[in-house]
Amino acid sequence: MKYVIPVFLILFAGSVRGQITLEHTYHHSGGSQFGLIEVDSGVWKYVQTNFQDSIELYNLDHSLDRVIKIPTFSHENLVGVLIIAKRLFTVKNEYAYLVTSNDSAGEGMLLCFDENGELLFSCDTCSLGQNVGLGYTFNSAIVPTDSGTKMIIIRGNPNYHEVYSLPGQLPGRQTKQSGVTPSIILGTEGIPISAYPNPSSGLVRIAYQLPADVTSGEIVLSDETGRELKRYRVTSAFSDLEIQESDLPSGSYFYRLVTSKGESTAERIVLEK
Repeated sequence: MKYVIPVFLILFAGSVRGQITLEHTYHHSGGSQFGLIEVDSGVWKYVQTNFQDSIELYNLDHSLDRVIKIPTFSHENLVGVLIIAKRLFTVKNEYAYLVTSNDSAGEGMLLCFDENGELLFSCDTCSLGQNVGLGYTFNSAIVPTDSGTKMIIIRGNPNYHEVYSLPGQLPGRQTKQSGVTPSIILGTEGIPISAYPNPSSGLVRIAYQLPADVTSGEIVLSDETGRELKRYRVTSAFSDLEIQESDLPSGSYFYRLVTSKGESTAERIVLEK
């Protein structure tokens, strides 16, 4: 009888073990790219590119989000899409992407477009640089620093390393107040917070969840430089905060939840009036 219990436990453990299941299959032609990418802070999309044609973005439930047409040029041969993200190459609440291509002489070049096809940046006889082992969200040639987001490009032969300042930030890496200069922070894991609608025309609802055994906290609103604008006291009696920011001009702001057990990652809210 003493052998029955261990046998039963083994069988029970086997019955509740999770299974690896196929969710969805994406069909594409040869030479295209596919991946799961953080395109904005906390926002992940499946991205599929069809060279010389378009970029397709899919939601996590595999529904189609949008198709972004890649501008075509008769003197260029597109090699691949390197990066696509919101608010990295532009501060607008829209996608922009960096591609590598070859000119008519076969020399490499970089081109950056917004989702409407407007050319934001171009670089002849160059490639995106690499710093091996840094392990950031994208190619480690794009890095967050205390003085803004930097992009390293290798140009020419012999090679030169050029450093460019980007107007936006890498997804997942936001700012908080640190004197007058933004610094990169990561929030405490397990403190969720989100705002909607986003972008907003003025009325914003911020949903939050306080950590266990915490009864109150503060939602802090800051501008893009990290300067604190307002604080709102919140309690565990509610799960969201409604604020009317009619006195703030259009632009991007950051909000975070601060508690005695840590704080959330700073998230961006865009006001469009």
